[in-house]
This record gives sequence, C-alpha cells and structure tokens, in this order.
Amino acid sequence: MNIAKTLSHKITNHSRIFDATLDIYNDALAFIIEVIDKEFGNLDEMTTKSIVPAVERLMHTTTSNPHPKYRAFNARFYKFPSYFRRSAIASAFGKGKSYRSNLCNWEERKQLRLPKEKNSKKSPPRLQLKRKEFPVFYRGNMFK
Repeated sequence: MNIAKTLSHKITNHSRIFDATLDIYNDALAFIIEVIDKEFGNLDEMTTKSIVPAVERLMHTTTSNPHPKYRAFNARFYKFPSYFRRSAIASAFGKGKSYRSNLCNWEERKQLRLPKEKNSKKSPPRLQLKRKEFPVFYRGNMFK
C-alpha cells in the first residue's frame, strides 16, 4: 500500500521573487482582456476550448500565422511562455464573460426599475483591465 502526503507551505523568505513575472503576466492579461472584448461581441456560445486557439490566431505569430491582427503582443511580450499565454487567455475569457453577464443583469434590472427609481445613481459595471492574478507554475515547464 502506497501512502502519499501533501504539504502546503507558504513561501515566507522569498515572497517578492515573483514580482517581475507577475507584473509581466498581468500586463499580458490586460492586453488579452482588451483583445477579447474588442473581437468577440457574443461570448455566450464560446467555450474556453474554442476561444484559446481563436485568440492565439489573433495575436501570436507562428509560421502558419505570420501576420496576426494584434502583432503588438509578440513585440511587447517577447518569448512569452505558451503555458502563461494560454492561462492568461482562459483567465481573460472568464473575466470578459463575467463582465458581459453582469452588464446584461444590470440592464435587465434597469428595465425593471419603477419609474421613481429611474434616476437611480447605480452605474453600470465596467470591464477592469488591471488585475492582480497569480498564474499557475507547472512543474517541469516553469520551475524545477
């Protein structure tokens, strides 16, 4: 019988070593959120599996895709690891889908308000580009 034990420890003495990586990742995430918001008007039918290759075709240069629409991504995030890129696309998709859902709910509530509540100060949700996300570091690809 094999017994496995998992321990979880917070890194206390090296808590700032990921700051530069996190800044780059979050800048890339903001860029991708903007791309998804501009290009995909209706996110309801899309899944994470379908959006990742679609967004990669829009911004990642490859031999089969030499001229993507958003070339600035490769210039700004040179040699950005594919695991980070795909993780950022999936995360940006979730943020965009959540924003669209919240906006739709806000518009429905606005329609249902009573006439005396029409002058309500409630503002619509806004798409936040600046995030503080922490990506997954896959063992073997991102660290040893």
